[in-house]
Amino acid sequence: MHVRTHERVTHTPAETEALGEALGRAARGGELIGLVGELGAGKTCLVRGLARGLGA
Repeated sequence: MHVRTHERVTHTPAETEALGEALGRAARGGELIGLVGELGAGKTCLVRGLARGLGA
């Protein structure tokens, strides 16, 4: 299994959602994405964008 980590800092909820959307569009299928962060860190915003990028 190939493991790749990436860290990116966003400054607004809109920027976080846009990042998630870009990740969703880049997904090829079969990826496993883990999110770690404090309460209020933006995980839900990222997933909202990710879902949009995946066409959900």
